[in-house]
Amino acid sequence: MTSTKEKLQRIKQTKYRLEFGEVLNDSLENYKKIIWIAGFAFFLLTVIMVVFFFGALAFFTGASTLIDTMTDMGNLEMSPSYLLVTLIAGVIVATAISPLYAGIFQVCHNAQTSKPFDVNTVFMHYKTNFRKQIVISALLISLSSAIITDLITLAGFPFIGNLFTYFAQFITLFTLPFILFENMNAIEAIQASIITVFKKFWLILGLMIVSVILAMLGMIAICIGIFFTLPIIYTTEYAIYRRMIGIDEKDELDEIGINIE
Repeated sequence: MTSTKEKLQRIKQTKYRLEFGEVLNDSLENYKKIIWIAGFAFFLLTVIMVVFFFGALAFFTGASTLIDTMTDMGNLEMSPSYLLVTLIAGVIVATAISPLYAGIFQVCHNAQTSKPFDVNTVFMHYKTNFRKQIVISALLISLSSAIITDLITLAGFPFIGNLFTYFAQFITLFTLPFILFENMNAIEAIQASIITVFKKFWLILGLMIVSVILAMLGMIAICIGIFFTLPIIYTTEYAIYRRMIGIDEKDELDEIGINIE
């Protein structure tokens, strides 16, 4: 079996072929297959994020002051204490829901390879042997990104701080696929994602911008449609990964098995 070091070296050395039209076509075809299940998953994800985030805020600020905190949000944005609380709350939310994001990639993969999938597939990585690395990767990415963003914000450059957040999310796009399909640990998967993104930086950026624009069209449908257009972002990520890195028919999920605890 190829070692992780050899896999990373292969990624660095390979000259990848990636066509804009082919990726977009793959993404749209896969999107049609998963729209309802993924749409439900995103609706549920939004509910979970809201509950977790405000629950964490209430825990750290006190339930009695939460309403005051929210109404005075504009004045608190540059406050170190506010930034610390939102950092902690954001990291908790990111790590808690990361297996669900992995489940959405799993749905994309199963749909692409004509394997069965349903709503349970979205939640399967809360119980598989990939869960630990998924959560660790989310913790590392969200914590490091939030700390740097908050430091930039405190320095008086909130706009640049926000840009850095998006940049960090962009270069770590493929962390979960590398964990799921190459059986890498969290740090290796983050490294592999960064290397992969910089291989075709502008093309991948263009594809993701188009996918976000398509996803935002859901706002037209009284905002509810956004839940059913957001999955196209993930089918695009999956299509890029599949086109660049490739996923063997007998991938890591088959070779090592899926341990349900």
